[in-house]
Amino acid sequence: FPRYQIGEAMQPQSSMLLWILGHRFDVPELVHLGSTEGILEHVTKNCGVRKTFGFLYHEEGKRQDPAQAHLLIPPATPLVSESHLFRQDIDHYVVKAAIKYGVDYRDRTDVVDFSANDDGVVLTTSTGEELHARFLVDGTGHKSLVANKFGLRPENAPLRTQSRTIFTHMKGFRRYDDTLEPEEKPGLSREWYEGTLHHMIDGGWYWDIP
Repeated sequence: FPRYQIGEAMQPQSSMLLWILGHRFDVPELVHLGSTEGILEHVTKNCGVRKTFGFLYHEEGKRQDPAQAHLLIPPATPLVSESHLFRQDIDHYVVKAAIKYGVDYRDRTDVVDFSANDDGVVLTTSTGEELHARFLVDGTGHKSLVANKFGLRPENAPLRTQSRTIFTHMKGFRRYDDTLEPEEKPGLSREWYEGTLHHMIDGGWYWDIP
């Protein structure tokens, strides 16, 4: 910990919720996570902000046709923030805050099973140790222990794809706008690089998240 993980993008609703919870329960760490400015000042400089949502359609062997593109520019409104989170830094910050407020944090602990009773839950680790808690919050993602134990995943998914996902973090990545001729630029109040930019190709797509 912290895990190498694909970045997460905040939505206005989630940013606002963290801001409200932080003020309601006097947890300044949550308030900081509720805005891009708070993150950059108090948490890490390694996070970004989404000011646009763009889609570019590419054809092999041709320059991108500006007529086959969409650039969405949400209005700038007070108390609304859409941060791009660098998970390693954010996760570490949240763990430190949890420990500060009294959480019994167990690093390098693999939970392999659990059972529920009237008093709460009993977790079993890979070493055979039992941990007791009043309730269980499963944040393990696509390998969810709770989902697997209770059979919450459909056996035959209604939507099936023949796809794979690859992700990485890069430094010094050239801005897409810097590759364009003047007449190819959108000519709007924002540029392509200022938000999540999707590059659509025949049979797939990838995106740049600043």
